[in-house]
Amino acid sequence: MYLTRLYPAPAVYEECAGCFSFGGELRIFLPEGTDSSVKDASVFDAGVFDAGVFDANPLAAMLETFCCTAVRVCSVSAPLPPFCAFVTAGEAPGALPLPDAQGFEYALAVTPSGAAIRAHTREGLLHAFAALAQCIVPDCLDCGAERFHIGCVRIADRPALPVRAIHFCLFPETDLSLLERVIRMAGFFGLTHLVLEFWGTLRYDVCRALAWEGRSHSKDELRPYIDLARSLGVEVVPMLNSLGHAAMARERFGRHTILAQDPRLERYFEPDGWTWCVSNPDTRKLLSEMRAELSELCGEGSYFHLGCDEARSFATCEHCRKENPPELLAEYLNGIADELASSGRRGILWGDALLDSRAWPGLIATGGRTHEALDALDRRFLIADWQYGVKSGPVASTAYFMEKGFDVLLSPWDDYENLRALSSYAQEAGAAGVLLTTWHHMPQYLRLLPDAASMLWEKAPYEHPYAITEAAALLRRVCRSSRFEDSGWNGFEVSGDEYTG
Repeated sequence: MYLTRLYPAPAVYEECAGCFSFGGELRIFLPEGTDSSVKDASVFDAGVFDAGVFDANPLAAMLETFCCTAVRVCSVSAPLPPFCAFVTAGEAPGALPLPDAQGFEYALAVTPSGAAIRAHTREGLLHAFAALAQCIVPDCLDCGAERFHIGCVRIADRPALPVRAIHFCLFPETDLSLLERVIRMAGFFGLTHLVLEFWGTLRYDVCRALAWEGRSHSKDELRPYIDLARSLGVEVVPMLNSLGHAAMARERFGRHTILAQDPRLERYFEPDGWTWCVSNPDTRKLLSEMRAELSELCGEGSYFHLGCDEARSFATCEHCRKENPPELLAEYLNGIADELASSGRRGILWGDALLDSRAWPGLIATGGRTHEALDALDRRFLIADWQYGVKSGPVASTAYFMEKGFDVLLSPWDDYENLRALSSYAQEAGAAGVLLTTWHHMPQYLRLLPDAASMLWEKAPYEHPYAITEAAALLRRVCRSSRFEDSGWNGFEVSGDEYTG
């Protein structure tokens, strides 16, 4: 391998004698009828990086970038079983045997004749190529004399957690190039889902005031990024804050997307404008139409994130105050669960509103005794349990939710020990998975992503040291760019201010 280890480190890694050497051309042999998003040439002429494209051929793109763009990679059809592949220096694979992948997501074997890969799914094939790409070592990069090698090796792997997700906030200050970097990194490191949250940055058809003028994006602008994620095996999960954070802003800055632009919509909110007024049928109708637009934009999927955190002003208007707040919340959310189920989706809720802050220190209190709604909630909901202060040991809140019959996604933030503790406990407890949260720290979070994704994939405990330089090396390969603004994780080199893009 080229770096000190593979990201993620595979369950089986056995080096053998010899190596596979090649020059300026590689051929990928794929099964006849392989999905065009894996096989065909690049088609999305919309990217911001030097290649100028969104790759519809991610397998070839992985190998090309890890060959320093000094190798031409093409794909051809061959009579192979589904989700299998050969990589050779140009010649047909001949009698190159396929490895045994029983009990694993994929297996690959490199011999002096080339690489053979067997997987069980399209995603497994992508993950196998990500591992293979990291094994490429350059020997000569002189024009016309390019030479590379991959040491003979046997690799087999499977993820430790089924749901390996990351949360991305698209702020008015966020450049779409950051979204592209995150998608490419997420796909390369084997994440399964990207939760996409718009902070007044998506232009909805149902209401123009939902998006900031001059600081938002059309659906047509965003669709290539959704397509890119899908081509890399990442499902995009739409997110709409359906209780608190209705202002579509960070509260400390006092903005409000909708009311700043159309004050006549005041009745859709509680009096402070921070929480949706869910006793108002017009509010419910608007949110339902927004969810429908988001689901259509993101395409078919299994989940929809409903937020519902930090709703301190829940049930404070004169109409909601006449209701029993926990009963109102349960009735409201259970109706959404039925709506989502009709399209094959399950709702995800942040867990803080469902915990009594007096018994669970460190959480931000939610108004209206919302924690009392937990027992009445539909068990189709997944609870994203964010516990940023946990650095070791069991996570009591996760155990509590699971005992109540809910599937749980543990949600760490950007502390290395917190990431390790929650990822380890998710495996130990048999949780549904992990949802990495990033908030306004996403640019700086990129440096953690190779290790964070590895913690979700590898068997606990995760013991590899954090190497910021290796993260940079991988980012450069996965998201190649010569533009300063799109290189690395920060948009600045010298600044005393926090970067909030």
